[in-house]
Amino acid sequence: IISISSIFINLIAVLMLFLTISFGLGFVVLGGMPFIGDVLAVSLKNSTDFLIGLISKAAEIKGSWFFVRSPSILEIVTYYLLILFFLNFKKFRIPARKAIIVFLVVLNVFIWKGDIFAKGKNCLKIAFLDVGDGDAIFVEFPCGKNLLIDSGDCMLADIGRLVVRPFLLKNNIRNIDAILLTHPDSDHIGGFLSLLKDFNIKYAFDSGYFYNSQICRDYQDLIRDKGIHRIILKDGMSIVGFDGVRLYVLNPSGLSATDSKPDMNNKSVTLKLVYKNISVLLTGDIEDQAIAQVLSYGVFLESTVLKVPHHGKDKTEMVELLFNVVRPKAAVISGAQYHKKRYGTEGWHDR
Repeated sequence: IISISSIFINLIAVLMLFLTISFGLGFVVLGGMPFIGDVLAVSLKNSTDFLIGLISKAAEIKGSWFFVRSPSILEIVTYYLLILFFLNFKKFRIPARKAIIVFLVVLNVFIWKGDIFAKGKNCLKIAFLDVGDGDAIFVEFPCGKNLLIDSGDCMLADIGRLVVRPFLLKNNIRNIDAILLTHPDSDHIGGFLSLLKDFNIKYAFDSGYFYNSQICRDYQDLIRDKGIHRIILKDGMSIVGFDGVRLYVLNPSGLSATDSKPDMNNKSVTLKLVYKNISVLLTGDIEDQAIAQVLSYGVFLESTVLKVPHHGKDKTEMVELLFNVVRPKAAVISGAQYHKKRYGTEGWHDR
């Protein structure tokens, strides 16, 4: 993160930090004295609160900071070699004009290296991001397009801004071709709120089911206001436009999105992705009812990779049956490490 406002905020922050340390040291030495100790304690608290508040408010200023991806080892080494070169090019008797040409050539190589030295551009890449309790799956297709499935939470922390966005920038992703919301639980929809503001997005897929909540209203407003083409998915549909990869929608069923009390987990978009001899079954948070619906596809469900439903929370007979039908070589459980017991994920390790 690079902060523009820190240049000015630090002028005040350094002074406040000096006062805070002074009050703290004074309290350690004189804290036992009547009145003086109380004054120092209150001053210490107020200066600390002001310092934290100042930094927090500065961080909330729009445009006051931005993300940049971490440089690679090669980029760091090249950077310092270029500095040494320009500091000493006269010793090597290199004309200034040639030195500038060398610099421009190296600069162009770094700007276009993603295209010049691209590896794996013609293959499918799927990243299951570590977003704690929630899902965020980023798919890069052989044709060069991409799809972000779910985005983590935003209740305790903005996972979209703190986890998903840095991942995208680190991988030189500036535009998202499509997003897919499996269902509107906060640990799936939350991160989209900041991502919709920060990235250009062309398409948005979802089940058509939403809670009457502020997060869901904000999500739908952003989709509409940014002119993003929205497509509602249901069982039996296919997602097209990602050449070389087939995307089959297996859930939710084609019931009306006006159901009075829909079970959002069982309305999760379930997707089978097929590329050559590799297939991935992405199940959202489906539970027994939806699993029974999905199992009607029989042997078609067989997949190389299975994203375990509902963070591995439900180890029911129906989920066991799903495993037996899918027969995956690898399974992914997306959940916080410290919630293993809560989600029951330890029981999946013997699979």
